[in-house]
Amino acid sequence: MHPKNLALLVTLLPILACNGVYLLSAAGAHVSWCVPYLEGCTSISRAARLGPGLWWFKLLMIAYGILMIGLWQYAQRWLDSLREQQTRTGRLNLALGVSGSLALIVYIIFLGSDGAMYNFMRRAGVLVYFFCIPLAQLLLLNQHYKLTHERAGFARHLTALRFQTTVLILLLLIAIASLISEALQIKTQASENVVEWNFSLLMTLYFAALGTIWKK
Repeated sequence: MHPKNLALLVTLLPILACNGVYLLSAAGAHVSWCVPYLEGCTSISRAARLGPGLWWFKLLMIAYGILMIGLWQYAQRWLDSLREQQTRTGRLNLALGVSGSLALIVYIIFLGSDGAMYNFMRRAGVLVYFFCIPLAQLLLLNQHYKLTHERAGFARHLTALRFQTTVLILLLLIAIASLISEALQIKTQASENVVEWNFSLLMTLYFAALGTIWKK
């Protein structure tokens, strides 16, 4: 698969999965109609669990997780080929990306299952995913910025890198706002859902810019 197409699929699959399962659940009156990114009437997992689209969601998200593993592997091979050597940062980047991807797959597999162990696996999976992937994205972005100084012509990708920087800044601001609202005890279920929807979307949009970097 061409790396540009890989980045495109990794961007589109979770968007189709999350928004598609919400629409299916809302159409079946399993969750309320709203704009979940602004109103937070339901979480992504609740929309998947309660509606008829659980297996649609699982299929697309597991495919996303598998493709994301391939994306992180390609990203590091590509960087290693440009630098003609491996680096500790690169190995850490790959480990974080693959770990986060595997954690997401674990979460999706156990989504909809009952029992204390299943609940633990879901919680652990989603926490590792939301921790590892943004860190991997930050490390990859840092390596790309270094290449703008090390390799002639790589500066043409600055627009894509600035887009990714904006995405990561927004992720940080959302995380800080969530922590502050929790500390002030003003967090609600709706606000937590808004955070989840937007955080997930931004993490996904980051990968779209890789398609422009890898287009040749």
